[in-house]
Amino acid sequence: MKKMKTILKYFCLLFIVGSIFSCQDDDKEQFQLFKGNDAPFVNIILNKTLIGKTAALDEEVMVGVIDAPGKNVDSYTLSVRVTGSTTTNSVDLTTITTFPTTVTYSTIELASALGISLNDLEPADEFEFSGVSTGRGFTLTSNNLAPDLFGQPEQNQAYDFSLTLFCSPAQGNVTGDWTLDLTDTFGDGWDGAFITATIDGVDTNYTISGGASEQHIVNVASGSSVIWTYTQGSFEEEHIWSMTGPDGTVYGPFDGNNDIPFCFF
Repeated sequence: MKKMKTILKYFCLLFIVGSIFSCQDDDKEQFQLFKGNDAPFVNIILNKTLIGKTAALDEEVMVGVIDAPGKNVDSYTLSVRVTGSTTTNSVDLTTITTFPTTVTYSTIELASALGISLNDLEPADEFEFSGVSTGRGFTLTSNNLAPDLFGQPEQNQAYDFSLTLFCSPAQGNVTGDWTLDLTDTFGDGWDGAFITATIDGVDTNYTISGGASEQHIVNVASGSSVIWTYTQGSFEEEHIWSMTGPDGTVYGPFDGNNDIPFCFF
């Protein structure tokens, strides 16, 4: 009889443990798209994922069309934070209950919502967006998106996406002559490295073809914009460069490991 009670207790314990793990599995269910379940999936079509490349940072605007292809979403909440040189907490931007819906946010509005200034941002910083959707008893976040939703760009998932800052929004007088002073500490040229001036979308490269130094004068016409970028070569520890703007402002010196672009509009 005691043996029978022991066996029954053993099976009861297995049942309880199995029930616990079963509940945990349900909580972490990886929803699949278009496979007959009730996952309240939301996607977003963005007008851009890179900002500060073709326009001044304070003129950039993000436009997104948010939709629920399964027609089974009750609500979707969009949040944002900044990561990189500046890190903020996440704040809610909006909650949507009608689909499709178009959302529009300028970079100024995003920065204001986060309590920062655009001047606090540096190249490669990101506005990171996250989303939470609910519908038919489910709550969907990036934590339980299946790989075929989360990892494939064509799904345009609206749960974890970002806008990346392309370049540093430098201020100053753009019009006139810019002076590039390039140095190679070994004295044998820049080993494949070069600086690119992109003026109104047209690229021109500048380098040290041979020797220890070289100076270039680059003219930017009135009404034009210029983006400066550095492309690395070999022996980067030998490369030093600086720029002097038309108003006498000196940018640098930078070493060869600096490949961050500077934009002037």
